[in-house]
Amino acid sequence: IVAGAIASIYASLEFVAGKNVIADALREFSGRPLHQWSVYRSEAWFVHPLYASLYLAIAAMLGVGVWIVRGNLLSLACGLICVFGVVTTGSRGGLVAVAVGLAVTWLVAAFRVRPLPSARMILAAVIGIIGVYGVQQLPSIAERAASLEAQRSSEARDIGFQQALHAAEHYG
Repeated sequence: IVAGAIASIYASLEFVAGKNVIADALREFSGRPLHQWSVYRSEAWFVHPLYASLYLAIAAMLGVGVWIVRGNLLSLACGLICVFGVVTTGSRGGLVAVAVGLAVTWLVAAFRVRPLPSARMILAAVIGIIGVYGVQQLPSIAERAASLEAQRSSEARDIGFQQALHAAEHYG
């Protein structure tokens, strides 16, 4: 959880700077081309924003889950920092993973944790609702959603889905 928070802090600094100092230097040194996104997306040290968002979403939900179950405020702080790191990656899938992870964590705690940490669960629900609304208001997320890359990514997913359906129909 703490490693996720450290990666999120790095991703946040990278997002503010608009470049990844370490990864870009290594890419230049190795002769690999730099990524050019239409909207800057943090990747920390994970090579790609999607890998970063996956790792940070998992760390975020671990942090929030530990807080709900045990009341550990450091875990909550690290989890929330990780959520912010996911936002800096511009990954819509990562944001969905955080939302679904929060819902699953909340449900597991509701049915499995005794005594029920009701105050923390209510606070987690409020944080989740505010987070979903707040993320939708961020200009970087709106820009990413409207970018050509996002459109092509959605088109590629649609084509892949159609191909999978065709293969399932054809091969049973």
